[in-house]
Amino acid sequence: MATIGVRTTHPRVGRVAAALALVVLLVVLAAAGPGLYTGVRAAFAPASADPVALTESWVSANLPVDARIVADAGVMAALTRSGTPAWDLLDYRQLDALRAPAVATDWKAYDFVVSTPQLRTGLSATGQTRRALAGSVVVASYGAGAGRVEVREIEAAPSTEVANAEMASQRAARMAASADAGRQLLTSTTIRLSPDAAQQAVSGYVDGRLLAMLVGLGWQHTLTVGGFTDPDAGGLFANRLRQVSILVVDGTLVSAESAQVTAVMNWLAAQSGEFRPSAVAVRGSQLLIRFRITGPGDARVL
Repeated sequence: MATIGVRTTHPRVGRVAAALALVVLLVVLAAAGPGLYTGVRAAFAPASADPVALTESWVSANLPVDARIVADAGVMAALTRSGTPAWDLLDYRQLDALRAPAVATDWKAYDFVVSTPQLRTGLSATGQTRRALAGSVVVASYGAGAGRVEVREIEAAPSTEVANAEMASQRAARMAASADAGRQLLTSTTIRLSPDAAQQAVSGYVDGRLLAMLVGLGWQHTLTVGGFTDPDAGGLFANRLRQVSILVVDGTLVSAESAQVTAVMNWLAAQSGEFRPSAVAVRGSQLLIRFRITGPGDARVL
């Protein structure tokens, strides 16, 4: 793939600009909440076409590890087998058994609900799970019709125009910060961007953590970036670019045997908090790096 790089006359200028972009992103991300990432994952996409299996894989790869999730027994068993025991899982029948609105563990205390055919047919007419579904938005969906499986984010919908305006303002600020950081990334003396990646970098849709991560890597390596993508086939946020493809590291094409790629992966594995990727893997001639959503609301804001 042909690549382009917008370079400054003085290397120090590009590095200073990139550092300033990183400072802006650190400020923006600090407002998003604490880091929720626990490890570098080796695989990105499931092979199964079963909606429940696809949903389990999506949840494992994308939701915060301390997410509170309402689901049916089958989904709970699948998530338990996935090896992320930090999730707070609750059987929807237990949630429906809670009658008193004042109980601390009502539906508003949870972050996500997984809607399956079993759950939808077993709902109590006046139970809290039905209220949770009504007060949620779909963030990922697999299958169709009556057999579909949805991951729904529970949210308290803004009740006033002021709340809606505040949410829109936050979204605009974060997109502006991302676009500004992307423009400054174009001036880097160590990072080359493909034409597609260059356009995406300034779009405002690239996850700020990816841009900050590239700035950090650019202090140690030269990189060629192929593009930014939405890593989730079932996710409903096509403009949420949380994955980057790196094609060349220090003048060497990416391969699983490359010492340069190993050095980059070791650096990524040493990161913590907001800037620790949720998945790093070599796929063919690409090094793919991605991040989880940061928590409830992230998919609509960043």
